[in-house]
Amino acid sequence: MSVGLRLNSNVLKSFQMGRVLKDNSKEINSLDFSRDGDWLVTASDDESIHLVNCNKGTMDKELFSKKYGVNLIRFTNHNSAVIYASKNESDDSLRYLSVHDNRFIRYFSGHRDHVTSVAMSPNDDTFLSAALDQCIYLWDLRTNTSQGKVGVIGKPQVAYDPQGDVIAVASGINVVKLYDKRHLDGGPFCVFPIDLPSSVDFTHVKFSPSGKLILLSTNDNIILLLDAYKGNRVADLTDFVHDNSTINIEASFTPDEQYIVSGSEDGSIHFWDIQTKQKCNVLKGHAGPVTSVQCNPRFAMLASACTNLALWVPTDRSQ
Repeated sequence: MSVGLRLNSNVLKSFQMGRVLKDNSKEINSLDFSRDGDWLVTASDDESIHLVNCNKGTMDKELFSKKYGVNLIRFTNHNSAVIYASKNESDDSLRYLSVHDNRFIRYFSGHRDHVTSVAMSPNDDTFLSAALDQCIYLWDLRTNTSQGKVGVIGKPQVAYDPQGDVIAVASGINVVKLYDKRHLDGGPFCVFPIDLPSSVDFTHVKFSPSGKLILLSTNDNIILLLDAYKGNRVADLTDFVHDNSTINIEASFTPDEQYIVSGSEDGSIHFWDIQTKQKCNVLKGHAGPVTSVQCNPRFAMLASACTNLALWVPTDRSQ
């Protein structure tokens, strides 16, 4: 696979399933690529964690978190460790796990309700967690004491900008707030109200690779694209299937920031051109709802998940 491939319509239309891994008995609820693109980690409702070698397209390791379940899994800035939230209702702590030797390094306790979002800083050892207890915590992997706390309303989602300096908080009152990571207690420096029905909740928030755009996934048949500086809506993406509000579908940017990609309840994967705001490709192959779709940060590879994990690669590499 080539590094730094710039996508175009021909490349997108040539994506095919290179590998399908059928190692899970229940739905995959989250996935994440390592920063160097060599590894992919998945978490499943069957309480398993799978480490996938992206160069080989094979599962390298299977670990279990049977007591508390596993959800919202994220690589740290080291390929040998991950953080994740509990899936079961009996515990709301976050766990820092060495996947090298299947050893818990640290626990992070503070939340009093289900964790809804986890985000790892792109440039240091801090990470964010948000929960239904209407709290957002800033953590440092080196200590189990929180480094900051913000109160919110609703079902919050969090993200770092690409430099790790700005924190975006999308809350259940249909508003996006931007905070300076160094001054969380000072409140947001930008507030962007979003005109949406009260029944719509945000399920994911992401900055684009340049930091100029913000992507908002919801529990409804709409994905929002915002200008990260002004807060205005750049695009509303609606032509995909998301009728069941209990299913969280995650949209993502491609690494070259040319396209947005999302799964769909009908098992398809949709691409939209950011410049034209038009759909430009649909991939089919999953038997169930595609809840997670992410692009490898370095290689021409797409990962998508239902109960199975699919790794897509292009046959056309023209640029």
